[in-house]
Amino acid sequence: MDLRKQMWTVLLAVLSLIVQHSQAKVPWEVQRYDGWYNNLAYHSRGAVGSPLVRLLPARYSDGVLQPLQEPQLPNPRRVSDVTARGPSGLPSARNQTVLSVFFGYHVVFEIQDSRPPGCPPEFMHIPVPEGDPVFDPNRTGRVLLPFQRGPWEKHSSQSPNNPRTQVIASHTGKDPHTQVNLVTAWLDGSSIYGPSSSWSDALRSFSGGLLASGEQWDMPKRGGGSNLMWSAADPSTGQHGPEGLYGERGCLLLFSLLSSSSSSSSSSSSSFSFSSSSSSSFEIYNSCPGDSCITVRLT
Repeated sequence: MDLRKQMWTVLLAVLSLIVQHSQAKVPWEVQRYDGWYNNLAYHSRGAVGSPLVRLLPARYSDGVLQPLQEPQLPNPRRVSDVTARGPSGLPSARNQTVLSVFFGYHVVFEIQDSRPPGCPPEFMHIPVPEGDPVFDPNRTGRVLLPFQRGPWEKHSSQSPNNPRTQVIASHTGKDPHTQVNLVTAWLDGSSIYGPSSSWSDALRSFSGGLLASGEQWDMPKRGGGSNLMWSAADPSTGQHGPEGLYGERGCLLLFSLLSSSSSSSSSSSSSFSFSSSSSSSFEIYNSCPGDSCITVRLT
């Protein structure tokens, strides 16, 4: 064997040892839960905590903090009804069902979430159009759909020259007018598995790569209600959020609702009341088959 072949043999042997050593020392590459390094050129793009882009400045009905409502903007419930509802029993020309709407919601929660409530909490509502067949079949015109406003900058909301601005985590150093995305902007399953290692660990069974399941075959864990999926507590605080947390979004919650509705064909009604910061009080009640919806009536 000539010298050249001997040198190549030694070189290949050394490279083989290096590769084997590297494979023994370096674990398999695992994608991060928070979206960092998905874009190798811009590592933080789409990561948890990235600012959402505001295409237009905020606009309030009083110039300070009250949101625009009808007639300046259409009623959200009416918009939802017009865009997502079709004649009952009539097949879709594009072979679509209501599952398409739920999948759309799932994709929305997959790429953006900026819904943490403010402190102190502010309760607002969406007026349900009178005679709504789902929420106001008795045509009272007094049914409301409640929600909580997001956090805001405490030094704002004082005058038209200082309108309410959305707060952002101070350590990011971003514009305080910008809201933060609490999940990744990537289609990576963060709405199911969580946007961090701690969230993922809280949802996993650590057996065969499966999520934690309940007592009934392979369905996810269930919460305290009759139809809700398991709502995992925040790993950092041990507390549950007001709007439900990871593992009970989109299609997962849909399957729970379908299973609950199919197991109960009778309507039930339960209620409790609370008072808001204003002089009005509200009554929350369930009035759907399988207890699968909640509405609020102004009392």
